[in-house]
Amino acid sequence: MTKNNKEVLFKTFKKFVATSFDIPEDLINQDSVFTTDFGIDSLSLYSFVADIEQEYMVKLEIEDLMAINTVGKVCELISIKA
Repeated sequence: MTKNNKEVLFKTFKKFVATSFDIPEDLINQDSVFTTDFGIDSLSLYSFVADIEQEYMVKLEIEDLMAINTVGKVCELISIKA
């Protein structure tokens, strides 16, 4: 994936996160941690993973869930799995 494509993915994913959790987009960056920065609990994250799979047409494995803790890492996983 090119740098430009990664930037586009981040922008669209940022909007997706903002809409999913009612968080202002300007508070979301690559290093934002879902649990500590946004107060999202693990149950909500599991549900969010299902939403990601549906929105981005990717399949995430249990091992992938362990790697998900920042917005940037989720974008990386999406770009790898897409």
